[in-house]
Amino acid sequence: MTGTPERSDIDPFLIIDSRQLRHLIAVIDCQGFTAAAKKLNLTQPALSRSIQMLEDRLGVRLIERTSKTFSLTSFGAVVVNRARMVQSELV
Repeated sequence: MTGTPERSDIDPFLIIDSRQLRHLIAVIDCQGFTAAAKKLNLTQPALSRSIQMLEDRLGVRLIERTSKTFSLTSFGAVVVNRARMVQSELV
């Protein structure tokens, strides 16, 4: 045993890609995936994949999607607030 923590013991917020947080914030600020993708100079499918990867890493849905709308889940709201704090510290 090397003393290295098991992957399941690591806080998922410590292994999130900052780009994924930036993407999540853009979706919320732009009120949609299409506008956020344009702002970030990404395709909409690439942005959707980024958010899905973030959700997969955290093991929870952040955004409830329909064909026309989306809304943050309660956990998604917590993540967005933490992402804004992280983003402000990186600037």
